[in-house]
Amino acid sequence: MKVLSRYLIRQNLFLLVVILFTGIGLYLLTDLFERLDSFLEAHLGLGMVLWYLLVKIPLIISQILPAVFFLSLVLQLNFLERSRELIAMSAGGVSPFVILRFILIYSLVWAGGQMVFSQGIGIAGEQYAQRMWEEDVKGRSRENATLQGLWFTESNFIAHIGLSYPAQGRGENIKVYKLDNAGVSISEIIKAPTFAIVDGKWILNDGEVLTPSSYSGMPFATYELPVHQDLRTFQLAGARLKQVAQLSLFELSDSIERLRQAGSNTESLRTVWHGKLAYAASLIVLGMLALVVSTATTNIYKAGALSLL
Repeated sequence: MKVLSRYLIRQNLFLLVVILFTGIGLYLLTDLFERLDSFLEAHLGLGMVLWYLLVKIPLIISQILPAVFFLSLVLQLNFLERSRELIAMSAGGVSPFVILRFILIYSLVWAGGQMVFSQGIGIAGEQYAQRMWEEDVKGRSRENATLQGLWFTESNFIAHIGLSYPAQGRGENIKVYKLDNAGVSISEIIKAPTFAIVDGKWILNDGEVLTPSSYSGMPFATYELPVHQDLRTFQLAGARLKQVAQLSLFELSDSIERLRQAGSNTESLRTVWHGKLAYAASLIVLGMLALVVSTATTNIYKAGALSLL
């Protein structure tokens, strides 16, 4: 690595760390004051509140990093201009394209880092903080979350579930239509008042298999349905975008494929998936934009205000 690159990286990292810690502090203070009433109503101790704020820090970093990176670059370039270092570089034969190339590569590295961090530690922290908020503060257990009127398809089966508990892996009032090999007519109708998913196997209890062609029915105590759907995946189809965003890029990709195979609309989920990539790629765009802002004004206060705007 060249001396110039090391100097620029060291200078930028100092500014980035200072702005990052400032941003984290402001974010935590704002979040604390917004949620303070809920914490008091839930009678949470100081230790629990501090732990909640602590586990949110990875999420905060992944959210504010593009803005922090942009602001640090603008200030760095402004400082270089005010101290006449850019003029000295030009006089020493350093081409402006060297600075441009450095910022482009530097932005690309940070974009990759933001993606890895946000989809790893950032997602884990967000999920943990959300679970604390739902269970410890709001008193809502995800174990009791339900889905009503769920439809899905797999192979030659079309299933309808009246009420399901995805986290518990069970449900009520299930009716399954089995199609013939041509997929044209219904060969069997399987229905049961309850079912449970045990080790990935769908077990229907105390139901009946109806055969329309012979107008006959056969009761059963247990029946293993040959499907492999995960009920928890279907929670995403009706979830808010904020809840969907709590999945990592790889978990979301797997869920989208499962829902697509089950016949669900996945356009909103694909939007979130692409948004995760776009958010990381925004660092490259902001790196180039920092050059524009730094050339627009040499006044550090104007540059900072313009960057925040």
